[in-house]
Amino acid sequence: MEERKLCNSCGLTLPVTQFHNQSDKKDGKRSQCKLCTNKRNLEKYHSCDTTKRIHHMASRKYSLFKNYGITLEDYDLMLSSQNGKCAICGSHEPWGFVSEPKRSKEFFCVDHCHATGSVRGLLCQPCNTGLGNFNDDTYIMSKAIKYLEKE
Repeated sequence: MEERKLCNSCGLTLPVTQFHNQSDKKDGKRSQCKLCTNKRNLEKYHSCDTTKRIHHMASRKYSLFKNYGITLEDYDLMLSSQNGKCAICGSHEPWGFVSEPKRSKEFFCVDHCHATGSVRGLLCQPCNTGLGNFNDDTYIMSKAIKYLEKE
């Protein structure tokens, strides 16, 4: 029989897999289920534009360091050295030269070598996606250039 636990927020008895781990609790689980915890966090961190922005920037700072080993200051220096533009196409917009972006993107993508993990520069979304679609393979990219130059 599956172990169950009572959520002290919504009052539902749910499988323990529906509760986040918390090592300082007697049973090793939070007292609120995952849905209630997520709802509370959305209300707490996204209740106003100021807290939403602060939470977003803290998350961005963590993500940049965890994924690429750079700080927000490193990112800003890189962007400044690129004159605020994509390193490939020169667009000042993180979503590139697209007239109506499908999804607003606030920051340029951090381009990195997948083999070494070293950061190469900042790219707009279309350029970053393009490199990814070609698996960073210069031979395939050069063949694509030759193909486009046929006309």
